[in-house]
Amino acid sequence: MACHPIIERYIADLSARLTAGPRRWRTAVLDEIRDSLMEGMDAHAATTGDPAVAARHAVQEHGPADQIASAYAPELVAAWTRRAGRLALAAIPTMAIVWNLALRVGPTSAWHPYGTGLHIAAALIGSGVCLTVVCATAALLGTGRLVRVVGDHLPTLRFGVCAASASVSIAILALLSVVTARAVTAPTSLQWPAILTALALTLTALTTIGHTAYRCATSSIPVQNHTSGAIADPWAPAAGQEP
Repeated sequence: MACHPIIERYIADLSARLTAGPRRWRTAVLDEIRDSLMEGMDAHAATTGDPAVAARHAVQEHGPADQIASAYAPELVAAWTRRAGRLALAAIPTMAIVWNLALRVGPTSAWHPYGTGLHIAAALIGSGVCLTVVCATAALLGTGRLVRVVGDHLPTLRFGVCAASASVSIAILALLSVVTARAVTAPTSLQWPAILTALALTLTALTTIGHTAYRCATSSIPVQNHTSGAIADPWAPAAGQEP
């Protein structure tokens, strides 16, 4: 049976309320809800014989679009948390490969790093990488297979993945400070086309990580029931209706 306009209007209304999530996540959620409504419509059509009435009943059983959107808030936060965690982890080997290649293709140089600033930069790079791995891995596990164990600790994971994004950004900026020091003290030791390419990729990575971490940090807090404090069940029948 084709999707009825009543269901399509409901899906469009819900889509307008789920604008903050990653596109793939929104598409998966809307497809799942559409399939559920179609199954409900088919079940009601067998008894009512009227597609419009069947579609209306299916929508009513599913619940108001604003309540459904609020109930998906925890999944929205988890989606941004996982994306930010993956980006933070992926940035470490990517930046290592990019800058290793960019610095190795240059001419042989007698540039020898020294000074307190370079030691501080090395410490920042090492600690940033370690903190990124720990925080991002914990966030990915907590929003993945260990989600039942984590329970109500999603805000903590969101803070952790933001810390991971900040840590990898600090490590990258410390790396750039080392490259800047070399560029100032021994500019002929660098292959500038490779350096500029690596710099462009680094700025793109920093922008992407920062944007994703910001969306993770500012995602809507789950709406809770005012009486029990429980998050609304998106698949529960509407108030006043029998399950």
